[in-house]
Amino acid sequence: MNEIVSQQDQKVNLQIVEGAEGIYEFAEHWDDLFARAVDAPPFLSRPWVSTFIREGRIKGVPVFVLAFSGTKLVGLLPHAVRKYLNAKVAEPIGVEEASYLGVLHDSKCPSVVECIADLITSERIFDVYLNTVLSTNDKAANDLLAVLMQKGYFGRQVHRDPCYYIQL
Repeated sequence: MNEIVSQQDQKVNLQIVEGAEGIYEFAEHWDDLFARAVDAPPFLSRPWVSTFIREGRIKGVPVFVLAFSGTKLVGLLPHAVRKYLNAKVAEPIGVEEASYLGVLHDSKCPSVVECIADLITSERIFDVYLNTVLSTNDKAANDLLAVLMQKGYFGRQVHRDPCYYIQL
């Protein structure tokens, strides 16, 4: 587990969990974070994400970046990583359905996004992050992309029309 001191002098412990079975290690923490995350879309809930993993509807290996402040999970980036040529490509889990996917975080710990970006770059978790279902209203995910671009990643955004419903 990596430890980073955030800008607010708050210690944030970071962890990378790989594989489908890893979800069970932090399931209760994930549910607690989702309950505390005021603006979290349902697409970042554990039941939603785990369904895609369980049904084999992801490309690559599930990888979860976890950020803890004390014993509380304050940030989570769930995605799948696959190799394409020599690059590691990461994509949020659940992109096959109309949804908004990004970073699940506790708004009381705003520096968690920068801490997650630090871990991504230091551990080279992925080379390319492909998110075709990012909402402009998802401040945390947009902040993550901005920080990654400050750290040397290149970014490109294409604005599309929003989807306000899901076919069930």
